Amino acid sequence: MPQIYIFSHDLAELRLLTYTFQQIDWNVLSWSNENELLQELEVMPSQMILLSLVDVDSPLVKLLREMTIVPIVIISDYLAEKQHIDLLEQGVDIIITRPYSMRVLQSQISALLRRSTGVPITLLPEIGIETELIIDNKTYTVNVPQIGIQKLSKLEFSLLYLLMTHAEQIMPANVLVERVWGYAGEGSVDLVRRLVYRVRKKIEKDPSKPQFIITVPSIGYKFQP
Repeated sequence: MPQIYIFSHDLAELRLLTYTFQQIDWNVLSWSNENELLQELEVMPSQMILLSLVDVDSPLVKLLREMTIVPIVIISDYLAEKQHIDLLEQGVDIIITRPYSMRVLQSQISALLRRSTGVPITLLPEIGIETELIIDNKTYTVNVPQIGIQKLSKLEFSLLYLLMTHAEQIMPANVLVERVWGYAGEGSVDLVRRLVYRVRKKIEKDPSKPQFIITVPSIGYKFQP
């Protein structure tokens, strides 16, 4: 059963959107509070996020994209061209303008979910690099010597898996964004820097002196077995 997170400050619209997707047997979790949505996403991942926004300049989209790679759909009033482009560059997948049809919305989101599913991470093989560091795609964990098992978010897992499968190869920041987040836009370097910092805190004995994820100045990062 697909799971979707829905957010709106308009409680009437939130109830209607929730009911709409429950009618097609989706598991729906809904919020009208941004902080509660962000907190829940940290502990319980979703397959799709639907945001009904009044203020499209809200930092919510950027914060969500830093936390998850799942499709993000926005419902908004008419947008100027620059606003539309800015949202797409931030990682929004579909922008729907009010007024909209609920049936068309259902179809658009269902189609987006089908296309975005791809090869599930759970089908990827477990990796061990010289028995030093092992990640498990079934539990999204990494077993680090002298540290123990650490839980990874989907983004953290995707980044670490990508670097480990290209061990000792320098991966430019823009390539990491395209492969991990699935898009490229302004702020890409900052996205990678913050994600690398989070992963280092989990796998490095001293994150300020990393042994596994090495920074290559002005280029990107590499995994050092």
